[in-house]
Amino acid sequence: MSARDGSTDRELERLNVALAECRTELEREQRFGHSVTDATTSLLLVVDSAGTIVPGGVNVAMERLSGWREDELVGRRFEAVDPTVWLASDEAPAFASPYLTRAGERRHIEWTARRLDWPEGTRYLLCGIDVTDWRRQQARLRSSRARIVAAGDNERRRLERNLHDGAQQRLVSVLLALRLIETMVSEQEPVATRLGEARAELTEALGELRELAHGLHPSVLTTHGLGIALEAVATRATIPVEVSVELAERPSASVEAAAYYIVAEAVTNAQKHARATTVRVTVSLADGFLHVDVSDNGIGGASPHGSGLVGLDDRVQALGGSLQLESPAGHGTQITAQIPLSRAHVDDE
Repeated sequence: MSARDGSTDRELERLNVALAECRTELEREQRFGHSVTDATTSLLLVVDSAGTIVPGGVNVAMERLSGWREDELVGRRFEAVDPTVWLASDEAPAFASPYLTRAGERRHIEWTARRLDWPEGTRYLLCGIDVTDWRRQQARLRSSRARIVAAGDNERRRLERNLHDGAQQRLVSVLLALRLIETMVSEQEPVATRLGEARAELTEALGELRELAHGLHPSVLTTHGLGIALEAVATRATIPVEVSVELAERPSASVEAAAYYIVAEAVTNAQKHARATTVRVTVSLADGFLHVDVSDNGIGGASPHGSGLVGLDDRVQALGGSLQLESPAGHGTQITAQIPLSRAHVDDE
């Protein structure tokens, strides 16, 4: 063997050693990468531009959630959402979609997608978070709040009926008796005067009792519906209130009550605090929601943290709706609310 051949063999040996070291280092890095991805609780998938899961593209969390092993998932198309959601995007778009596990359980996953540069072509890393339990807890919370609001409304109706049928009727009877006695003793001036004073006090107390009963739950709302009830609010107001109600159907009692109290609170605030001279109320139905808009021309600056508005916000959110307040200083106040007409808009399970 020539010296050149020996030198070549030694060079090849060194190259083989270096290559083995590189392979060992690569395997070490791969094991480390797999240990990191398998340690995370996030769901990880690597797919190609067609949405097909590629080898090495499934972590342990995804295997556990899906019920399939990696070798069973590789080659399958990611069916949760169309690949065009993340194609041609470098900004990690976010999307939510249901996922059906091997056991047939429907889970809700929130995903983000990021484009990867891959030797075999473009790949996409999908990172998911299972929000099923969180959504169920949110739904239970909304249902619980709705039950509390409904129970409060039912109790208000009960109190209103009891006051109307009990104490209020008794006071009316006493008032009529005083008027009769007053006519009988009209010639006895001191007694008549005292009776007149008692009758005036009783009349005032009866008015306060009626106002209290009305505030608990207005019977006009139950009997005649939201439009007539809001007209009654406008009639009692000390400033002009323009009311426009366009309802093709009557909402549920809980939705009506929420809308009524929003308008009543907004009108009260406009009179007492905003120094407004006009209020405009608009109520309509669209896309399965009751839309309520109340605006005034007052001084603005209303706080969303006031006890009245916080209570209204709780009531609206309990029904799955939303309430917004815009009140820039010097430019009036606007309260808008969107309340779903059915629970189908609330619990998206």
